[in-house]
Formats: sequence, C-alpha cells, structure tokens
Amino acid sequence: MNKLNNTNKLNKITFSISIIIFLLFSCGILCQTYIEKTCLLYDNSLRFHVRADSDEKEAQERKLIVRDAILQYVKTDVEQAHSAGELKQTLAKKTKQIARIATKAADGKPIRVYFTQERFPIRHYGAAIFPAGEYQALRIDIGKAQGHNWWCAFYPKLCYIPEKKVNLFHVFYRLIH
Repeated sequence: MNKLNNTNKLNKITFSISIIIFLLFSCGILCQTYIEKTCLLYDNSLRFHVRADSDEKEAQERKLIVRDAILQYVKTDVEQAHSAGELKQTLAKKTKQIARIATKAADGKPIRVYFTQERFPIRHYGAAIFPAGEYQALRIDIGKAQGHNWWCAFYPKLCYIPEKKVNLFHVFYRLIH
C-alpha cells in the first residue's frame, strides 16, 4: 500500500510539473505573438539578408564580399532614409544595380535579389535585444543559397554600427516619434 501511495504521489508531481511546463510554454508563445502583433519595430524596419551558396569556405568568403559590396553601395541611402518604407522604395528602384554589384562581387555566381517577409531569430546588440519575428528584408541569394547566412538591420540603421555600441532605446524612440 505504501508503494502505491508513493507511485500516486510521483504521478501527481509529474503531472503537476507537466502542466506548469505547458503553461509556461503557452505563455511564451502568447507573449511572442502579442509582441509581433503590437510592436512597431516589425513594421518599421528593413533587414538585409545574404545567403551563401553553400557552407564551403570559399562560398562563405564570397558571401561576405557580396555583403560588403552591397553595404558600401547602399550606405548613403540607408543613412538618409527616414523610414523603412522610404528605404525600401529607394532600394527597390536600385535592385538591378544591386544585382549587378552582387554578381560582380560573387565572381559571376548566380544572384537573386528580392524583397521578402521572413522570420529572423532574436539578435543581441550589446545589452539590448532586437526581438525575433517576421520582418521585411532585402534578400540576396548566392547560387543555391544553401549555406549559412548573414543579416543585419538596414532600418533602423544597425548594419553600420558595432553591435556593442548600439543603444536600441534611442533607435526605438526614433521609430515611434
């Protein structure tokens, strides 16, 4: 009988822990969904995403060369933009030139340049956090685009600032005012 009571107690504890884990997980999903639906950052930002052809060393180096060439080409546009929408319109007019520059930097590898809505993971900038979620992005696929990728935020202007020096409070404040 004592063994049966111990088994019942263990089952109750296991069940209670399972319920608590389920509730915590559910709260986490609800919080993320709420943030994505209400946070102005998602609609007022533009990411830059470069996907390498493969994970081979040469493909990864090529990805960084393409990244650097495009960052240099669009830097003035990024710095002068007053909103993500304005920047997207400006860059949309330049996609053919961006593709030419990327193709040249990729040593003739096939390039695809396009705007998309895609999910990005959480990103830490020093002590601040850029939340995970779906963002607009200018994306460049090199070759098969099956390798590790690189990304940053064009708007707010985080691609050109060392991560440890970013103060997201000021970035977010500018987005809503």
